[in-house]
Amino acid sequence: MGDQIWKIKIEPYDQVLALTQHMINEGISNLYRLLEDGNEIDGAVKPKPGNAYADENNWVKNVIFGEPCVIVQPDYSNVRSVKFRMWMKSGKAQIRRFIKMDDDTGEPITEKLLLEIEDWHVTVPIDVGFVALDKTTPRGKAVLDRSAAKGKPDHSIMEFLLDLESMAWGDGSWEFGEWGENDWMIDQDGKQHRPPGWKLGTSRSYTDLHPDFQRTLEFCFGKISRNLMHSNLLSMGFAVIAPKASQRATFEVNNVRYMTYPWTDPETKTSAPPGLNGNGRLNYLLYLETVGQNTPPPDSERGAVLDTRMGNWTDGRKPGTDSPSKFGTFILSSANFMESFVNQKLSAINRIMSMNIDQVTCWADDHFFTYDWEVTATYFVGHEDASKDSTTYALKQQEFSVGKDWPQSAKDFFDAYTDAPAKGSKVWRYQDTQWRDPSLRDYTHKGTVEIWMSGDTMTLARAYTTAGSNTIVYEGRQWTRFEFTIDPSSVDPNIKKNIIAETKWAVKFQMQEVTDGGLQFQVDIDQPTTSFRGNYEFLANFRQGFEKGYEAAGRNFEWYINSIRNCLQGQERFTLPASGVFFFKDPVMNAQGDLVCSLQYNGNPQVGQPINHHANVVRGSIPRGDFISLPGKSKIGVGDTEKSSRS
Repeated sequence: MGDQIWKIKIEPYDQVLALTQHMINEGISNLYRLLEDGNEIDGAVKPKPGNAYADENNWVKNVIFGEPCVIVQPDYSNVRSVKFRMWMKSGKAQIRRFIKMDDDTGEPITEKLLLEIEDWHVTVPIDVGFVALDKTTPRGKAVLDRSAAKGKPDHSIMEFLLDLESMAWGDGSWEFGEWGENDWMIDQDGKQHRPPGWKLGTSRSYTDLHPDFQRTLEFCFGKISRNLMHSNLLSMGFAVIAPKASQRATFEVNNVRYMTYPWTDPETKTSAPPGLNGNGRLNYLLYLETVGQNTPPPDSERGAVLDTRMGNWTDGRKPGTDSPSKFGTFILSSANFMESFVNQKLSAINRIMSMNIDQVTCWADDHFFTYDWEVTATYFVGHEDASKDSTTYALKQQEFSVGKDWPQSAKDFFDAYTDAPAKGSKVWRYQDTQWRDPSLRDYTHKGTVEIWMSGDTMTLARAYTTAGSNTIVYEGRQWTRFEFTIDPSSVDPNIKKNIIAETKWAVKFQMQEVTDGGLQFQVDIDQPTTSFRGNYEFLANFRQGFEKGYEAAGRNFEWYINSIRNCLQGQERFTLPASGVFFFKDPVMNAQGDLVCSLQYNGNPQVGQPINHHANVVRGSIPRGDFISLPGKSKIGVGDTEKSSRS
């Protein structure tokens, strides 16, 4: 991957498939080879020989088509246009042109050009388009059965194809083959002679033909090019579209755009010239996807297409050096992957790990020689109401707010969390503090006895990604202190007690390839551990309450995390024509927190066999298990009867 990949921003789109020209042509070539062997794939058939007659003197016949291909030439005046290259392997053409009227006979004087077609290539600009595929037709059913739309009747399938109606023959270029033995010019009297410029085995030049011949050829080839459309060889792939109105799974596409995009050499920062050789094969057709309720911006708005200044996508496959299956790149935006998927799952853990103090109280009764006292606290670890996961407990791009008046023990405990974890990291944070809250301070005065009771708690959690890493880290710390002071009288010593609970936890999600072509997380959990400090004589019940709450919360970690493990499957993505499927390889995060994967292709998957032959991990069927009910609110009181030294 090029070093520019870390500069990518794909907003306002949610995910992008960067399809290299080489990748598209490999898909078309794979389909053509299968058709040559007599197969019918996704309703595609081998193109019939082309025959077109303008009249008895102007025709092409028995034209055998080879496999077509596309040339991606990034053009920001029309980002939806590519060049389509047709290959005519063999055939014959005859075209006649009018020269003038014979002054003596009043008859037209004409000449006919008879040409042998052998390895002609015509390259013409053509627009890329999307059309709905009827899922009830045999072709539609074939695509449905191997796509993510299977079993989802409300999903539609859109075909990504070349629009023959937009073919601009006048702007085409011709590779006209070589002059052969069967090329003749036939004059008005039926005599044969060689065409101007004829020399056996030398290259023909289309522009050397008279414009009348050119126009007639273009007309005839425009007619026979429909054989390619009828054979469905102009299909470049299929997209599954989810209905916008419904709440769908996070990664299901509901709208798409596409545009041409240049491959840029990461060392020289120069774009690759278009063509069928060299790095021109690495130019991209970007397939821009949106999900959920998101809609691509209108063409007139800034950001409707992506700016080349945003950086390269990947080095792509370098033909002849890289794996034949290496085609392009899949990029899933941070907004879609981290913020709308991973972080939303983690916010539930923020909720069950947060300490909430409802109330503290203190009470005293003075009996002159003795006094009674009690302090209480009502608190709970975690909450089972998930309705606020996306608001109150959400991880956000924000800084932690560390109070200057926080106790040094708390500052020391959180110190490792307050800075960025590493260069190139993107961090989302959650903070919940109840510090010096007046409602959590209580005071009572009875006779000479004064008591102060207070509670403070702070929960800090963060999730972060690091550029170039395939690991997502989620970690949190929670600091809680209860303390009370009793002043029996002016002559009795004060009694000061406190308990400080420090809890920490961490989860590492490492993305790994699996044999079904997708990704899953390998999860490493550091369960919550709590340590206690302070002079907590009388406060043992408080400690037991902490331990009970955090034990229950920790036992629910896997219940929440198992919903994140199976994050992506390759088959859910765009599919090429023919029988192959994509798979994801080498997942990493970039500096924006986007997920970036190499997009590779298995052109001949076998039923029951791995799609990704490079992977040795089978997707685990991990039961979610049972949710352990949280203890709920605890009201804990401690107290005693004390003798006063006033006696």
